[in-house]
Amino acid sequence: MTQTAGILTVCTGNVCRSPVLERLLRLGFAQHWPAAVDPLSVASAGTHALVGHSIPPPLMGRLLAVGGDATPFAARQLTRDMISEAELVIALTRAHRALVVEMHPKAVRITFTLRELARIARQLPPGDTAPLEPVARLRTFVAAIAGSRGRAVPSDPDADDIIDPYRGNDARYQLAWTQLVAGTSAFMRALVPQGEGT
Repeated sequence: MTQTAGILTVCTGNVCRSPVLERLLRLGFAQHWPAAVDPLSVASAGTHALVGHSIPPPLMGRLLAVGGDATPFAARQLTRDMISEAELVIALTRAHRALVVEMHPKAVRITFTLRELARIARQLPPGDTAPLEPVARLRTFVAAIAGSRGRAVPSDPDADDIIDPYRGNDARYQLAWTQLVAGTSAFMRALVPQGEGT
C-alpha cells in the first residue's frame, strides 16, 4: 500500500486563499510530478471557517482558466487532529501560522506561511540529494526548510503574508491570485525533482 503524507493549507474562512492553494498544489502535482498525486494528499481548512461556503466566483474562474479542479467545494473548520496528521502545514499569514502552533505546539517545525516557504526554498544550498519517493522527499524538504528558518527574515514582516481578498474588488482578488500562484510555483520548483514534469 502506498504511504500518504498530508499537506494542509490554512487561512481564515477556508473559502479563498487556502482552498485555492489546495487546488493549485494538486494541479501542480498533476502537471509536474504525477508520481506525487496519490502519495501527497492536499486538504485545506479555516481558523474561523465559513463552514459549507464555496470558493468565490472571482477565484473559481481563475482556477478554471488554468485547468484547476472544478468540483464543488465546502469550507471546513480547522481541528487539532487535522494538524497532527499533516506532514506540512502551509498557512497563508503569520497569524494563521501562530494559531496552528497554538492549537498543536509540536507543529511548529512543519508549519510555515506559503511565502516563507518560497523565500527559504530559494536560499537552500544548490544540489539535490533528497529522495525521489514523494513522501520521503516531502519530509526531507520540510526538515531542510525548518533548519533554514530565521536565516533571512524579510525587512517587512508583511512580506510573508498573502492578502485576504474576501468580498474585495476584482483587483484585490487578482493580487491574492498572483501571490498564490507565485508562492505555489516557488514551492513546486523546490520540491519537484529535476527532470520531472514539464
